[in-house]
Amino acid sequence: MEILTTDTPLLEWTGDALAIGFFEDAVELTGELATLDEKLASSIKELIAEEEFKGKQNSSVVTRVGTLSPVRKIILVGLGKPEALKLETLRRGAASIARLAKKQKCKTLGISLPIWNNDPTQTAQALAEGVQLALYQDNRFKSEPEDKGPQVERVDLLGLSGQEAAISRANQIASGVFLARQLVAAPANSVTPITMADTATAIASEHGLQIEILEQEDCEKLGMGAFLGVAKASDLPPKFIHLTYKPEGTPKRKLAIIGKGLTFDSGGLNIKGAGSGIETMKIDMGGAAATLGAAKAIGQLKPDVEVHFISAVTENMISGHAMHPGDVLTASNGKTIEVNN
Repeated sequence: MEILTTDTPLLEWTGDALAIGFFEDAVELTGELATLDEKLASSIKELIAEEEFKGKQNSSVVTRVGTLSPVRKIILVGLGKPEALKLETLRRGAASIARLAKKQKCKTLGISLPIWNNDPTQTAQALAEGVQLALYQDNRFKSEPEDKGPQVERVDLLGLSGQEAAISRANQIASGVFLARQLVAAPANSVTPITMADTATAIASEHGLQIEILEQEDCEKLGMGAFLGVAKASDLPPKFIHLTYKPEGTPKRKLAIIGKGLTFDSGGLNIKGAGSGIETMKIDMGGAAATLGAAKAIGQLKPDVEVHFISAVTENMISGHAMHPGDVLTASNGKTIEVNN
């Protein structure tokens, strides 16, 4: 899918679907919109009346336009009160538009939404993020794609020409979100401590980050008893992952992003029983997935902030080596922890 910023006037855009944003209780057609409606045989006015569209936030409607029209479908999306307009409102509005366009089997989509705070750059980025995140599909583990129909191939952001850098930033952020989603969605036999470490290594190599991975022996030397206690029953080695992004020059500040990394949590000897949702416990590494996704995005965005991405990754399994309920572990800071359930 291609997202473009363009100065093509609303009246001149042609394609499968044209989406227009309206503020709440401000749906009267005037000026350019009135001219467009006349060009489209009053399709917009009729849609507003028939659907009782008021422009309320999170509302959206769609209709088909006559076959001779340069636009096949019209999508209207509500943005709420103008004084409450936020970038997140535009991001969600663009996402709603994208989902409707996909449902309506549109290949080309034009989006005309207001500019937030006189800032076309952040507006374009928010719209591009909303579109990409809404249209994301993960078909890796399916015999057939979820949706075989036509897909959105091109999105034009009207009135936002020259914002290619903003689209690039949106792409970089989306790539990190997609990685996090893929890691969380994958089964525990695909995402393991080993593959998480491999993913972190690939991110470091591709985007110039520093990486340190502590193996079990390293963790033992550092006295990481709490982490190793959880890892004891697994046949897979634990991995303590530390990625570091450093900007050129002196960073404005230093941050750390830390994410939980249990690639599967059986509950240990306090095993999660039937009906407990144990099959969903592959998602217990969602924090680590978000951490690696952030590393991928930040490695591309290259802010002037030093960021550390840290995750202790292992499984919590059952075996003769598992810690027992009531065991006392000693953490790396010297504190003792009695582990019950």
